[in-house]
Amino acid sequence: MSTEQPYDKSPLSFVSPGQIIVRPQSISRSQSPPPSIASLHLNNSAFEDQLFYQYWDHYYPRTAKSPLKYAHSNTQLGSWQVAIKTQCLDERMVRGALLAIANGSMYRNSEDGRFKYAAIEAYSRTLRDLNAALQGDYQAVSDGVLACCKLLATFEVSGGASAPSFANYERHIEGINRIMLLRGPLSHSSYLAHTLFLDARFQSMIVAMRKREPCPFDSPEWLTLPWLHRIKDVKDKLIDLMVQVPGLISEFDDIALQRHPAQDNPESRRNFFLKARFLQNAIEAWDVMLMKSTDPELLQATEDGIPDTFYIDNMFLAHTRVLHWTMLLRFYELITIACNEIPVKDAAVTLDDTMFEFNPVPYALKIARSVGYFYQEDGGVVLAQSVSFSVGSTALYFSKGNLRDSVEAKALWDGLRTGKTGKMVSKFLISARNHDRATRGCQTEYKSYSAEDALTKTQTY
Repeated sequence: MSTEQPYDKSPLSFVSPGQIIVRPQSISRSQSPPPSIASLHLNNSAFEDQLFYQYWDHYYPRTAKSPLKYAHSNTQLGSWQVAIKTQCLDERMVRGALLAIANGSMYRNSEDGRFKYAAIEAYSRTLRDLNAALQGDYQAVSDGVLACCKLLATFEVSGGASAPSFANYERHIEGINRIMLLRGPLSHSSYLAHTLFLDARFQSMIVAMRKREPCPFDSPEWLTLPWLHRIKDVKDKLIDLMVQVPGLISEFDDIALQRHPAQDNPESRRNFFLKARFLQNAIEAWDVMLMKSTDPELLQATEDGIPDTFYIDNMFLAHTRVLHWTMLLRFYELITIACNEIPVKDAAVTLDDTMFEFNPVPYALKIARSVGYFYQEDGGVVLAQSVSFSVGSTALYFSKGNLRDSVEAKALWDGLRTGKTGKMVSKFLISARNHDRATRGCQTEYKSYSAEDALTKTQTY
């Protein structure tokens, strides 16, 4: 937050599995709003409800099939907030976290400083309440507490009370991971807990990808038990595959960077490529499932990207397609790097192998051609935020090769500079880049196999 803000909103700081420390600084008296405003925000339940619905009206797409009105599935965009609205909106901490988000949204739309103050006050108060709730047994933590944590992470993605903070967002996600892991997979099979888990594991995958470490929810137990009484849909099964990619990235780093010298041997390299082949086989099986379960005309219309004119009520398919392309972009880029950096004789995959095509370029172009659809005015904040990871991955890929001057790259840059939603996503990605530089340093990334340039060092998104 800027130096003008009255308090440094420190995020959750995890020092042990059973303790969370929250240390917000005191709020400057000189910047307090009129008492009437504070009273409305802190004591008037009807006013709070009105504020929540104003926020959701801005957050969700303007469509008859908005998740707020029509729950397509648990993996529909923003469905976890719908579950919160129907299941635990009366809980104090949940309302406090929502007040922080809603007031932050009102401030960004109106630039009325009183909403900014109210957002900071609600955020600070909710963190203190959360700290008290988490001093005991994590396994006894209620779904409402988990919902509160999810909302606080969203507060940071949405811009907080001024600008997005990836550092705070990452800390919240790591805290959510610890809570869910200690609660166990079976604790996330009920309606609210399950819906929160679905979005949380996707966010966990994003953070794991950036940190180049395995996702904590890629084990067989976490891929099955939360669905004990449910049926997975096409997006559930796609994310089952996506959560495996960070583990492959980490395994590649172990070998290529010789983190554990004994692991860099022909057998470990061969095992890496075998895992890559198994994942590719699973991706191909998922492709077949998507084709069988989707209208052929819709698939054809989105074959080369999501056109701006694609019907907004089909946003579930649009988002699923972009996530699929993002996984292939990151996975195939990893494989091209691995084939250059850790080749092994008779490996399961070699540069001359025709087992499968691992060219990431088409998928980067498809994602870039889709940006306009997700940044449309009627799409709401949730539609734009849903592709932040995809846009960041594509922007990184474009920045490393000749594609940076392509028409598609220009469209992507323009999208990040246009409108409130594009600028919001851009600020979040910049915050993520700066956070990585400060905490992890510049990581070595490589251009695609088709590029003739030397290896480059750049910052990962």
